[in-house]
Amino acid sequence: MFRIFVHLSPRALGDFVGYAQLAASVRELFDDAALYIHFVDDRPYKQNIIRCIPNAAMAFTSVAGIKVDYFDCNFGRPTHGINFWEENKLHDTDLFLSGHMMHELMLNSLPQKRLRPHPKSISINDYKLIAYGLDPSRWYACVYWKEDGYEFRGFNPVRTITNPEPYIATIRHIIENLGGQVVRLGHPTETVIPKMRGFVDLAKVSGSEDLQMYAVARARFFVASASGPAAYGPAFGVPTLNTDQNYALGVWGKNDYILTQTLRHNGRAIRQTEAFDSKLLFIETDQQGFIFEKNTSAELASGADEMFKSTSDCNGWRPIVDERPVGLRPNSITLPLKRRYNRDLLIPPSQRV
Repeated sequence: MFRIFVHLSPRALGDFVGYAQLAASVRELFDDAALYIHFVDDRPYKQNIIRCIPNAAMAFTSVAGIKVDYFDCNFGRPTHGINFWEENKLHDTDLFLSGHMMHELMLNSLPQKRLRPHPKSISINDYKLIAYGLDPSRWYACVYWKEDGYEFRGFNPVRTITNPEPYIATIRHIIENLGGQVVRLGHPTETVIPKMRGFVDLAKVSGSEDLQMYAVARARFFVASASGPAAYGPAFGVPTLNTDQNYALGVWGKNDYILTQTLRHNGRAIRQTEAFDSKLLFIETDQQGFIFEKNTSAELASGADEMFKSTSDCNGWRPIVDERPVGLRPNSITLPLKRRYNRDLLIPPSQRV
């Protein structure tokens, strides 16, 4: 038995989701392995995400943290008196991952294991979505944009959306032109969305973190600006249009699509693969001196059209499936895991080779 112990250290939503999927993906590299997850329960969404790791042998939290000495496997170790630790043989951990050992870019370098809603949550959350007004016989998309006022994140001049009109127009486009329904995600703000048939606003429902995450798992596709909730899409295998991005980050699924902002410098406008090839979309690059222009309604609508076309096989609510491994597992791992940017994510799905 190969024991993998992962301390999920992030507090930010997107990082926590990405690291959770990375932990699940590392476990799938081995035939005979056990994945143990430890986390600090200091955010309202962490427990919900932890329950979605389908191949974890155990997940637990602690107030005081974990001592390094707990991984001593020799006689006289300090865990001899801790039944929980000894019964699960956590002192015999073969691989320990935490902090800088993990990053979402690593998901571009190994087969991805999707997260999955806990089986016991499916019927109750389906009922809730229907109760809020969704038609279970018709497909829907989720839409999210980062607004100011979230208690765990401050204002970001590049990523905070101060004008929601392009996103409201995108909701209308999905409903009126593409024939879908829309579930809006986010935290409660003063933004008022006009009433539309087939529109459900979970952003106005306080304490709906779990239902919002579940809604993404059932969606045909997801339109999400550059912020933490966008990670729900790739983690659950839901094709995601990641909008208003200034980096080649945020999504990592093979069916995702990154829509960058327009970067202006000395009169030159650059975006998408041109910006990638100029190395302007890497976190290692200094973006000082560039003016960022957020996505227009036309750009968002075009992106939504791409997602609609590339998900033609999903004409209703996306099914929750128990993903099975494909092919032989390598039963090995190379450390450190390679961080890799994926240029293909900046190409419209219909134009990819």
